[in-house]
Amino acid sequence: MALSAPVAPVSGSIAVLGAGVAGLAAAAELARAGREVVVLEARERVGGRIHTLRPPGDGRPVELGAEFIHGEPPSLLSLAQTAGVAVEESTGDFRELERDRLRLPAAGGSGAEALFDRLGEALEGESVADFAARALGGQGHAAARRRALAFVEGFHAADARWVSARSLIGAGPEEAERSFRLPEGYDALPRWLCAMAEGSGAEFVLGSPVTRIDWERGSVTVQSGGRPYRAARVLVTLPLGVLHAPSGVPGAVRLEPEPSRARRALERLAMGSACRVVLRLEPPLPAQLPGFVIGLGGDFPVWWTGPGRGTGTEGVQLTGWTGGPSARQLAGRREEYVVERALDSLATLPGMEREAMESRLTGAWTHDWQSDPYARGAYSYVPVGGLNAAEILAEPVEDTLFFAGEALAAGPGRGTVHGALDSGRRAARRILDAGAS
Repeated sequence: MALSAPVAPVSGSIAVLGAGVAGLAAAAELARAGREVVVLEARERVGGRIHTLRPPGDGRPVELGAEFIHGEPPSLLSLAQTAGVAVEESTGDFRELERDRLRLPAAGGSGAEALFDRLGEALEGESVADFAARALGGQGHAAARRRALAFVEGFHAADARWVSARSLIGAGPEEAERSFRLPEGYDALPRWLCAMAEGSGAEFVLGSPVTRIDWERGSVTVQSGGRPYRAARVLVTLPLGVLHAPSGVPGAVRLEPEPSRARRALERLAMGSACRVVLRLEPPLPAQLPGFVIGLGGDFPVWWTGPGRGTGTEGVQLTGWTGGPSARQLAGRREEYVVERALDSLATLPGMEREAMESRLTGAWTHDWQSDPYARGAYSYVPVGGLNAAEILAEPVEDTLFFAGEALAAGPGRGTVHGALDSGRRAARRILDAGAS
C-alpha cells in the first residue's frame, strides 16, 4: 500500500522520489531487503532521462535521451546481462569534416587528448577554457585547443568557461573509446528494474509530481500529485535542474526545512545543456556517411548513424547532437525549427544536398530537455568551485533525508546512466545501514 497521511510513518518505510535509474535501482534494493517502498514519479512512465520511442515502421527504437553505454562500466553491463537485455558494441568509421572534406582524425584521436592528458596540472579554481588557454596556448596548438573545448561542450554538455578543469580528470575521449547500444531500446533496463522492485513489493505512483517535502528526524511527509505520503525516510533522486528550480515554477520542489549544508552543495553543481535530433531518411542517401562524424557547420556539429544499416526499405537513421552553450540557444524553440536547423547542419556534409534530404525524410524526433519541467537540463557537470559538492550532497541528513542521481556519481561516472545506477545503489545501502543502527 502507499504510505499516506495521516497514518504515522512505518518504521523502515521509504519514499523514493523519481523513477529514473537511480530511483529504480534504489527501490529494487530496498524492496528486496523487505522495506516498505513507494516510488513517486512525475511522468507517466519510468526511466527519467532515458526516453525511448518506438515509431510505427521497422521496429527500431528512437532514443531521445541516453543512447550509449560509454566505456565498459561493470555495473551497467552486469545489469544488462542479468536482465537479459542484449548489448552490442557500436562500430563504424569515425571522420572529421575539415575544409569541406571528410578525413580521419589526426593522430591522438579528436585532438582533445592533448588537453585531457594534462588536466592534472590544472589549478583547483581553473575552468577548462582558462586551462586550455594556459596549457595549449599559442597558434601551434589552436586546432587541439578548439577540438578539446568542442569535446567538453559536446560530450559533457558543459560550458567550457565554467566547468572545473580538475573535475574532468579521467573523463577524456580515451575513457569512452568503446561504446555500446541496446538494440531493443535503452528503456528495457529501467522497465526491468521497475519490474524487480514491484515484484519485491514496491509501489509506483506515476503521473504524480512532487511539490513539497516536510521532514524531521525519522519522519517525512511528501506532497505529490495533490496528496500526502508519509514515510520514515525519503530518497530524493530528482534531476539537479529540478532541485535548482525556484519555488512556484512547474516541477519545482520545496524542502522544509532546507538543510543549509546540502543547499550550499547543490548550488555548487550545475546542469548542462544538450539537444539531439533523430532523422529517418529513405535510402539511398545523397552521399555515403561514416558511422560517426564531427566538425559539421551550424547548430549540430556531431552526427552518427544507426541503429541499423539502412539497407533495403529500412531507411537510414541519423542522430544530430549539440551540447553546451549552442544547445541552450535551441531551448524553448519549436520542434520544426530545431529539425530545420539540424537539416541545415547535415547539408554542410559533402554531397548531402538539402532538397534531396527533405524529399527522403520520413520522420524526425527531438525532445527539449532544457524546457522539460521534470528535467530542466540534460545532465550535470561540476563548475569551478564545486569539486567536493557531490560528495557533500550524497551524505545522509539525520539518517532521514538522502540524495542520489547521476549528479552525485563519483568521478567519470557523473552524467551517465551507470553513474546514476551506482549512486542509487549506494544510497540504498546507506538507508539500510541507517535503519539497522
